[in-house]
Amino acid sequence: MTLTADARAGRPVATAVPRQDAVPELLEVRYRMPVSGGETWENGFAVRGDLRGVYFGALGGERPVDGFRVMVAVTMTAAGAAYFLAWMVYGRLPAGLARTLTPGQLSTVRSRFGARVGGAGVTYTRPRMPGGGGVFAAALPLEALPARRDDHYNLDAGGVTWRTTFEEPAAGVRLEGPAGTAWNEGVAAPSVDVQELPEQWVSRNGDTLVVAARLHGDGAGHPGSAEYARARTAVYRDGVLVAEADAAEGVFEVPPEPGLFRLEMRAEPAASGTVVDVAWTFRSEHVPGGDWRRMPLRAVSFAPVLRADGTAAAGRAFRFPYRMTTQATTAVRPGVEVSYDDGRSWFPTLVTATHVAVAHPGGKGSVSLRATAEGLEQTTLRAYPFGP
Repeated sequence: MTLTADARAGRPVATAVPRQDAVPELLEVRYRMPVSGGETWENGFAVRGDLRGVYFGALGGERPVDGFRVMVAVTMTAAGAAYFLAWMVYGRLPAGLARTLTPGQLSTVRSRFGARVGGAGVTYTRPRMPGGGGVFAAALPLEALPARRDDHYNLDAGGVTWRTTFEEPAAGVRLEGPAGTAWNEGVAAPSVDVQELPEQWVSRNGDTLVVAARLHGDGAGHPGSAEYARARTAVYRDGVLVAEADAAEGVFEVPPEPGLFRLEMRAEPAASGTVVDVAWTFRSEHVPGGDWRRMPLRAVSFAPVLRADGTAAAGRAFRFPYRMTTQATTAVRPGVEVSYDDGRSWFPTLVTATHVAVAHPGGKGSVSLRATAEGLEQTTLRAYPFGP
């Protein structure tokens, strides 16, 4: 076979959006194709920044290839806005891509990015093609937190989804999850939401227990971590300590026999006083074969709406939403207690199917929250402040 590589057959990427000041930040072209033995091959390329002079196209004839699929994804930015655009093409690599989008062809998410310490932030949003992945993401800076941004997504993406990582460097905070409206707001708490990898967040393979639970997620349930001054992870089986580490994660070898396990984790951030302490209890035994088995964990995320100065009002009732994130188990209504003296004394709260109600005392102080459910004991000390 002879193939002629003629650059003149390539075509540019020409995407136009309603904002005239929008500029491209990243192009990713990723393809998947079947190969012999029932396997799938995936590869691609990316170009950052100015796309002028970038052309691509297919080698070979015009006959489509069964099972071949291509994702063309473009990230663009304008002042206070970002565009996450993607299209699927089947059968062969297209010759470039030209699209002109109108407002009616876009879905807009008005994203908010909170601050735990302050300073700048940054987001990385990468596409995921149906049945495959996406590798590249543009770093989109947020010059001062808290911040807002209008994120636009094209409606004809053909099943492409987007996943975001948010970072607040001054606090060492890193959150991740599907595209959403609120990031880094609410109470720091564990989350076991939306896994991409089979070993997330706490899973077992044979007699290896992988603990990668993120203890400092946000009120929207995005799993998250922080830079920790101190941390501990401990694994007990039938009341006996079998493994521990001075970190908020670990890979542990555990006995194969069935038993009642208790996983304890505690993390104290270096940049704030919001300490998270959680204990999960579950039954486990040797997992045969090569598959991962997720442990049946729950966690609770709280999302109080605070004032502009980051506090709640003292001397009044305060009601805020919560949600339960789960890992291979069902959601239930938790019990929630509140403390106004850093956990020395606790009081019950009113918990509905969607909200928690507390009663702040007068003066200034902080609220600590403790949630319990089957197999869950979760505490956030100094969850948020209150004052006049």
